[in-house]
Amino acid sequence: MNMEFEHVRHYMNIQKYRFEDRFEYEIDLPESLKTFMTQKLIVQPIVENALYHAIEPMEDKGYIRIEALEYGGDIIIDVTDNGPGFDQDTLLHLGNENPGGVKKYRDSGVGLKNVHERLRIRFGGHYGILVCSSPGFGSTIRIRLPKIIP
Repeated sequence: MNMEFEHVRHYMNIQKYRFEDRFEYEIDLPESLKTFMTQKLIVQPIVENALYHAIEPMEDKGYIRIEALEYGGDIIIDVTDNGPGFDQDTLLHLGNENPGGVKKYRDSGVGLKNVHERLRIRFGGHYGILVCSSPGFGSTIRIRLPKIIP
């Protein structure tokens, strides 16, 4: 877990420069979870999605929180933003092709779908991502994976 979160920290620092400090972020990885293994590149695509779909269109300063929690035999990673959120219809069409028939990574939710499918294939149907959002209230993407001791 520690390597995955370090990767995200470096990515966020680069993006803060790119976005000219238009957002703040917080990463919370408890010491007790640092040694567990995880699937590679599961948090960064979710954070990237939050930056482009939530933070970029905002006029006010954005905020992203990445937090890992212990949940029984599982680990939960929440990526929460204070962006505009989105409605049920948008959620149902995440990952669908746009009208031109060309998939654009930034516009289609491909990152969310990819992470979800990789987690389900590797760990089974109880694992993957859950998207919680509503217009005007930001979004939380929850990643659920099993605790794996190296």
